[in-house]
Amino acid sequence: DSMILKNVRKDVVQQAYLQLPSRTTVNILRMCNLMGSVIEQFSLNDYEKVYLVYYWIAFNIERDCSYSGKYESAVTTYSEGKSTHVGISALFSTMVSNLGLRSNIIEGEAKRTVDDPKGKTIFGELAHIWNYVMIGDKYYLFDPTFGIGSCIDDYYKPFYCDVYFGTKPEILIRSHFPDNSRWQLLDDVVSKDKFESWPYVTKYFYLLGFKTFSPDTRNLQITKDLKITA
Repeated sequence: DSMILKNVRKDVVQQAYLQLPSRTTVNILRMCNLMGSVIEQFSLNDYEKVYLVYYWIAFNIERDCSYSGKYESAVTTYSEGKSTHVGISALFSTMVSNLGLRSNIIEGEAKRTVDDPKGKTIFGELAHIWNYVMIGDKYYLFDPTFGIGSCIDDYYKPFYCDVYFGTKPEILIRSHFPDNSRWQLLDDVVSKDKFESWPYVTKYFYLLGFKTFSPDTRNLQITKDLKITA
């Protein structure tokens, strides 16, 4: 459900990526300059530039699942190869901006599973940061943190996917609620109450090819004969 993946030649971008040196051998500025060189060499368009950064982060940066907040700037995220959503989004915008495109972070909340005091896994909204990029005259939404993998308890599990690359606004709003409604990028702004009423849908729902679900409510019940009702 990406708006722009159709404009990306993944195989070409991956070839360009393979021309880049190891993260540990050059600093962030040098890496951005080298990205610029391979972009020119492989004639990557603006969508492919962003995909190169998204792809590079997925295979060079890990999520800090301890949420220690130790590595939260673009430079330290790059040098340490690990960060929370704060540093990962900062690095994404920094690299994209160095490639000549306008990008910044979006602050808000995202739905995810959390552990309650009784030891049960429940669904909740937690503070989160993701990104926008302007390509041409349009804004697009990205979440490189959710795109590279998941935190299972305190452990990072790599799992690269494109679900959060240029995601359609009407899809991303199901899981991401920005503090500034402008970054919903929707004509009809969704209220916080509406957002909270929706069920939690993970990336696997879209990866399996599903598009819609019913009933569209957070509180579902399963009857004895296995019927799902609101």
